[in-house]
Amino acid sequence: MERTSTRSRALVLAEALGYAGGSLVVIGVVLVVTGAWEDLATGVRIAATGGWAVPLVVVGWLARPALWQGPAATPRERFSDVVWGAAVATAAIGAGVAAHDPFGAESTEVIALAGSGVAFVLGASLWSLRAVLVTQALTWAAALTVAGSAGVIAASEGTGGAVVVLGSVTLVVIGVAGRSRPPWLSVTVGVVALPIGVSMVSTSWEATGLVLGAGLALVLVAVVELPGLVTDRIVSVVIGVAAVWSFVSMVPRAIGHFADQAGVLTGAVVALAAGVALVSTRRGELRAPVPVAVIGGLALVLAPAIMASESRPVGLPLGLVVASAAVVFAARAASTPPALLGGLGLAVYVPWSVTEVIEGDLAAPVAVIVTGAVLVAVALWLVIGRSRIRPEDSAASTPSSREPAGVGSTGPRSVRRSPGRPPGTPNGRFGPRTPDRRRGV
Repeated sequence: MERTSTRSRALVLAEALGYAGGSLVVIGVVLVVTGAWEDLATGVRIAATGGWAVPLVVVGWLARPALWQGPAATPRERFSDVVWGAAVATAAIGAGVAAHDPFGAESTEVIALAGSGVAFVLGASLWSLRAVLVTQALTWAAALTVAGSAGVIAASEGTGGAVVVLGSVTLVVIGVAGRSRPPWLSVTVGVVALPIGVSMVSTSWEATGLVLGAGLALVLVAVVELPGLVTDRIVSVVIGVAAVWSFVSMVPRAIGHFADQAGVLTGAVVALAAGVALVSTRRGELRAPVPVAVIGGLALVLAPAIMASESRPVGLPLGLVVASAAVVFAARAASTPPALLGGLGLAVYVPWSVTEVIEGDLAAPVAVIVTGAVLVAVALWLVIGRSRIRPEDSAASTPSSREPAGVGSTGPRSVRRSPGRPPGTPNGRFGPRTPDRRRGV
C-alpha cells in the first residue's frame, strides 16, 4: 500500500513538472518566433508553428501506451490529453499560417476555415483512438468553427452565426440527453459557443439576433427549472450558469431595443412572460421557484413602464392598476413580497402620473407628497388587514385545532351545544349537568 501511494505521488509530481516544462518551452518558442517572424521564410514559419504537432502526438501516445476509453483519470492519461490537445492547437495554427503565407489568404474566415479544418481532422483521428476530454472539446470547437466559417464565406456573417447557434444547440441537446461521454463536456462547448453565434447573427440582423438571444436565454432557464429534463448535476450547474449569464446579457438588451420602436407591444410580451413565470411558481412546477417569482414579479410591475415609453395614457394607468393589485393580493394572502413589489410600483407610477398632470415648479414636491401619502395609506391598510385575522380564527382553520370526537360531533356519545355557549355545555343549560336524584341517577 505504501509503495503504491509513493508511486502515485511520483506520477503526480512528474505530471506537474511536465506541464511546467512544456509551458516554458512554449513561451520560449513564442518569444523566438515573434522576434524574428518577419525574417523567417514561409516554410520555417509553418514548421515553427504547426511542426510541433507531430512530436506532440508521439509524446501523447507514449504517455498512454494502452488503449483506454473514458475521461482522463490517472496522471498519465491526463498528461496525454493535454499533450494531444496542444498538438491539435499547434496544427490549427500551422494550417492558418500556411493558408495566409503561401496561398495569400487575407480573409479571416478563410484562415479560420483552414486552421479549424485541420484541427477537426486531427482531433477526430485522435478521438477515434481514445476518448479523451481535451481532444473531444477541441474537435467539437473545430467543427463549429468550420461550419461557421463556411457559412460566412458562402453567404454572410449572420448565416455563419445561425449555423454556429444550430450546432451549439445540438451539442447541448446531446449532452442533456446523455448521448456524449461525459455529458457536461458537450454542454459546456455548446453553451460557450451560443453567445458567439448570437453575436454573429446580431451583426447582420440586429433585431433577429436579440430575439434569438433572449429566446435561447429563456429556454436555458426553462431547461434548468423544469424537473426531469436535466438529470446530471454537473450539466445542471453548467446550464444554470449559462442561463443566468445569457438572461442578464441578452434580455435587457432586447427589451431596450424593442421598447424604442414598439413599447406597448414589448411591454405586453414582457407582461405575458412574467405571468407565465408567476403561474408556474404557484403551481409548484419549478426547482427554484423563488428567483423565478422575484424576476417575474419585477417584470410584471415594470412592464407598464415599458408601455409608457411609447404611450403614457396606456402605460401609467395600467401600472397603477398592477401595483394596486399587487398590494391587494399581499393583504389577502398575508405575503410580504407582493407588498414590496406593489410598493415599488406605486413609488414609480404615482409620481410619474402626478408629473404628467401637474406642470411647473410644483410638480416635483406634489409628486413627493402624494407618493408618500399613498405609501403610508398602503402600509396602514396592510397592517389593519392583517390585524383582522385573529390567531384563533387562523388556528381554527387548521386540522390540528379541530374539535375531538364527542364534542360537537354527531356520534352517539357527543353532546350538542348551541352556538355561542361554552364548550361542554349542553343545550338549555349554562353549567355542568347535575345528577337527578329522583330518577336515581
